[in-house]
Amino acid sequence: MEVLPKDDGKKGKFYIEINKRELAQMTYVWAGTDRIIIDHTAVDDSLKSKNAGKQMVVKAVEFVRKKTYISFHCAHLPKVCLIK
Repeated sequence: MEVLPKDDGKKGKFYIEINKRELAQMTYVWAGTDRIIIDHTAVDDSLKSKNAGKQMVVKAVEFVRKKTYISFHCAHLPKVCLIK
């Protein structure tokens, strides 16, 4: 299961597509030039219990670290966002 990114400079998403169907997505908006705010997460029932949500959060953390952005906010997923 591959997590794919999409970003237009104002907003973006990480998503999982299987057989040309988007079955999971985590959307975010840019808050300035150095932080993103995750504002929505959805996972299809067919991916429940397969860590799809966690995989998208991990991809977002990698994205933030790679771009050396300072902040990563996801208040609606506090437990998942404590990834080291």
